[in-house]
Amino acid sequence: MSSTQGKNCIVDILSKDEIEKCVDKISQKICKITKDKKTFIHLVCVLDGAKKLTSEISKKLTSKNIKHFISYIKSTSTSNLELLDNITLKENNIPKIDFFTKKTSHIIIDDLIDSGKTVLGVKKYLIKKGYLDIQIAALINKYKNCNIANILGYDLCYVKDELKNNGIKDYWLFGYGMDLDEKYRELEAIKALQIHL
Repeated sequence: MSSTQGKNCIVDILSKDEIEKCVDKISQKICKITKDKKTFIHLVCVLDGAKKLTSEISKKLTSKNIKHFISYIKSTSTSNLELLDNITLKENNIPKIDFFTKKTSHIIIDDLIDSGKTVLGVKKYLIKKGYLDIQIAALINKYKNCNIANILGYDLCYVKDELKNNGIKDYWLFGYGMDLDEKYRELEAIKALQIHL
């Protein structure tokens, strides 16, 4: 389903039910990590987009009696529907490595892998703090052959050249925590603004 906004249009990406299945998939993989490695789980939520996703994953881990800790890091890598060349990170409550007394798997939770700059920047930051076992989980991977996330809910498999050939510059995803100019984070489904060349 799509609706038109000027020359751009809005398309449906994932329904509420489809998102729930993705969250289940991600949560099950995290549960498997803690069982296989016998590790404590540290979820590193990338704000603001992954807040809702992290909360839902946390609920599912709690329901399975999996002990975990959540910390938050704020990232700025977009402005006015454009990706920035550099990202800015603002630590909220990322603990020092000696906070974790048990063997710990640190899982960066992000809503969307687009260029990958955000999660790779967060990973680099955590490595500098001495974190060792770091994985990346994302609700959506945007582009084909982008294998940054170890744990993935849904892969859109967009190909930039194919989009360009069809007169599309990009898709800007929003809903379920993701914003479109700081709006629509509260939507239960995920939609995209199809941006034409």
